[in-house]
Amino acid sequence: MRNKTKITSLMAVLMALVFLPACLVVSGGDPDDNDTSPHDPFSDGAECFSDLECDGTDICLNNTCQSEDTDERGSAGLCQACEGPQDCSEEGALCVGFLDDSDNPHETVCGSPCQDNHDCPSNFECVDPMDPDNPDSTTDNPQCVPERDGDQPRTCQAGGDLECVTAQDCETGERCENNFCEPPNDAECVDDGQCESGEVCEVFECIDEADSGECVVSDDCSGNDVCVDGQCTAEAESCVFNADCADDERCVDGQCILTCDDNADCGSSEWCRNGICEFIQCYSSGDCSPGQICVDASCEQSCSDDDDCAAGYLCSGLDYCEPDPDVECRSSAECPADQGCNEDLECESACTCNDDCSGDEICGEDSNLCVDADSGEDGLEC
Repeated sequence: MRNKTKITSLMAVLMALVFLPACLVVSGGDPDDNDTSPHDPFSDGAECFSDLECDGTDICLNNTCQSEDTDERGSAGLCQACEGPQDCSEEGALCVGFLDDSDNPHETVCGSPCQDNHDCPSNFECVDPMDPDNPDSTTDNPQCVPERDGDQPRTCQAGGDLECVTAQDCETGERCENNFCEPPNDAECVDDGQCESGEVCEVFECIDEADSGECVVSDDCSGNDVCVDGQCTAEAESCVFNADCADDERCVDGQCILTCDDNADCGSSEWCRNGICEFIQCYSSGDCSPGQICVDASCEQSCSDDDDCAAGYLCSGLDYCEPDPDVECRSSAECPADQGCNEDLECESACTCNDDCSGDEICGEDSNLCVDADSGEDGLEC
């Protein structure tokens, strides 16, 4: 059972192993109403996604719970997120914590053993992980870590000798393993040549060429066009409320998106979450950016209390931000078709012009909701 005792125990182990203080991460959460399992997006039958999901002192390694003294190594490369040294693919690599300007941990990543700076990739230096900013400090196990940029905290980024440090550095559906972008284990194809005649490979799945869209993500489109249901759509063709979309669509981030009932309605690298097909963002917290954890295939903000979360979210018992059940909405997609989510996180009817609003309010040109006149939005004249 996951609990704070396990968290405290793991923190003590980490600190005893000469790591800097670091926030532990956990993937978990209740299954969505449309899903049969919290791990439904994963076809490999993963047993765990974080140490906190294992019993006693066992650790989660390669998605299975194993003894903490295992000789097996994980697949995390230099500067990829880790919970302990076993997560790191390179023998002798430590799980090193970086501190922010307030001396709070903000990244916990794999280092790389070294003797001097020549052993490290470009933009990295060989330091004592316990005292990285002291050039005179010595240690038996120095590690390659990112160089500091002036007074800025050390941080990990892809580029140079590292193809990736998170899955977000890779193409849609790929994972970052040992700093290389790799297709998912269940990929049917990686290029058109692996498909039958008349088919193309799209997001690692062979589909009929006639069904192929011109884009997968908005980066595939030119200018400010947005990828909507496989087609590049002009940014002006957008929505504010669900009512602006067809009956089988919802307004998400200003675009009409097809709804789904279950995972079968979505592509091979997608799953049905809250009635919308979403790309699988992660298979473990190592696929996410620092400060995020993997929860039901999505990278969510990690937290220690409610103040770390955005409006409308609370810090869960597993230390990630989850929707506040007492809040009516966080976006207009959660409201009825003819309503939008206001700044008080409540659904309210749309307005058409300033006369629909009362007092010192105007009908916001961007939101189509009644807002304070000093909100910064232009009003819609009647």
